[in-house]
Amino acid sequence: MRFRHTIFRIRKWRPARPLIIAALKTFWHARFSKPLSTDRASNIRPRLPLPGYNSRLQMVRKVTMAALYVPTSDEFSAGIRAYEKNERRGLTYFEALRNLRADWGRAELMADAIWLLLKSWHRPFYMYGPLDLKALARCVEETMHDLDRLRSREVLSLCAADEPTVEGLFRAFTVATRRRNKSGSQESTVATAKAVHLACPGFLPLWDNPIAYRYGYTLMWSKDYISFCWQMKELATAVKTYLRPTDDRTLLKRIDEFNYAAYTKHWIATGSRNAASAS
Repeated sequence: MRFRHTIFRIRKWRPARPLIIAALKTFWHARFSKPLSTDRASNIRPRLPLPGYNSRLQMVRKVTMAALYVPTSDEFSAGIRAYEKNERRGLTYFEALRNLRADWGRAELMADAIWLLLKSWHRPFYMYGPLDLKALARCVEETMHDLDRLRSREVLSLCAADEPTVEGLFRAFTVATRRRNKSGSQESTVATAKAVHLACPGFLPLWDNPIAYRYGYTLMWSKDYISFCWQMKELATAVKTYLRPTDDRTLLKRIDEFNYAAYTKHWIATGSRNAASAS
């Protein structure tokens, strides 16, 4: 009853209502629901505690983090085929990636390449105001040392020592990718992930709101992103054998294509839904 009363009271707080309700529901289910059992599906893997993650936030995400769904080879391939068939903005990613690589070291041109991706892939956010390209260029210049170290790495090499660097990059680009309008500035950590992924496509993963929620994140803070990186490392370890040794994109990009097809657009069905409903 207290939970319902709290929900009723915050209904009057319209600007933040969806976020607050989602966070409270996540906490409620994490507190009173049982974690998904590995007996329900053979490809649901039990989760271990993640390094470097705040224990209070871990409690809120307990249900989803109790298990990580690993798609079968057929499911993963179906997701990639559905993405290639239905997604019309895929060429923008490769154009932005080529521009970024060609202009690496020149902060203003790198910012232009990142903006090329964001204004296409995150158009619903930026239609209400563009970002400040000068601020983004300053961010790129200030973080160039870290970007240089991570740009050629794969997510499979992620270790605990990388967490402060990843968190610092995430926070810096969250500020730099804010949109600007008459109401001030607003940030989106979906834009953040797209920006840092473009700079480090094999090491830093992409997410959007439905994908983040599917993996257990509602608020999508910087520490959530670090935890998400660990999940993508585990998933990459499991699915890397599904792909050909030679590919025109990184393993993380293929994983994002599956996640987007399965959890954002629901172009395919996966066993994770059946396992969740059975619980």
